[in-house]
Amino acid sequence: MSPSTGPDKGDPPAFTERSGVAGRTGRIRRGRYGLSRAELEVYHRDRILDATLNIVGVAGYSELSVAAITELAGVTRQAFYALYESPEAAFIDTYRDAIGGMLERLAATHDAECEPGIGLTKGLEAAIAYLVAEPVRAALVLVEVHAAGSAAVEIQQRALSAVAGSVAELLERAGIAPIDAERGARFGVGAVNEALRTRITRGDLQDLAAIVPDLLATAFPMIADARE
Repeated sequence: MSPSTGPDKGDPPAFTERSGVAGRTGRIRRGRYGLSRAELEVYHRDRILDATLNIVGVAGYSELSVAAITELAGVTRQAFYALYESPEAAFIDTYRDAIGGMLERLAATHDAECEPGIGLTKGLEAAIAYLVAEPVRAALVLVEVHAAGSAAVEIQQRALSAVAGSVAELLERAGIAPIDAERGARFGVGAVNEALRTRITRGDLQDLAAIVPDLLATAFPMIADARE
C-alpha cells in the first residue's frame, strides 16, 4: 500500500523474525497487570515501536498498518490511537530511535586529538558494526525510510547533515580549507550512505568491514591528497 493512501488497513503481514532484532522489550509478550497508567503508556509505546521496527525492517514499509502493529505488539487499537494518530507517526518515532542509536555510536568514536584519517576510519567502522549487529534497524534507517514520506526523509537528511558537520571539522584539521571541507564532507557522507544503502538493499552485510579502506578512499579523496 502506498504511503500516500496511509497504511492503516489490511491483515497483518506474514512475518519471519530475523536475527539481529534488538527491541527494548525483547520478545513481544502479552500482559499489562500491575502497571500504573503512566507505566502502561510507556509499556504500550515500547511494544508499538518494537513491532513497527520488526514489520518495516523485515517485511518492508508497505506492510505497515495499524492491524499489523497491534497484532504483533499485542495491544489494542484503542491503545495504539491513544499514542499515535497513524502508522506513519509510529514509524517516525521508531526511525528517530534507530537513527539516534547510530549517531550515539558515531559520537562515541569522536576524538578531537586523533589524526583525521583515523577519525574517519573509526567512525565508519562504528557505523558498519552497528549495521551488521542490527540488520533490521539497518534496513529501516537506510532503505525503508525512503518509502515513508517526506517527514522521515527530512529527519534522515538532518542526521546526515550533522554527521557531515563533524566530518568537515576533521577535514579542516587535515589542512583543508573550510569551504572545501564542507563540500567534501557532504559529498563523502552522501557517498558512504549510498554505498551502505546499496549493500543493505541487496542483503549483503557480509565482510562490510573489509570495504572501509576503499570506501574512505573513494568518498574522501581529499584526505589522501592532504597527506601528499
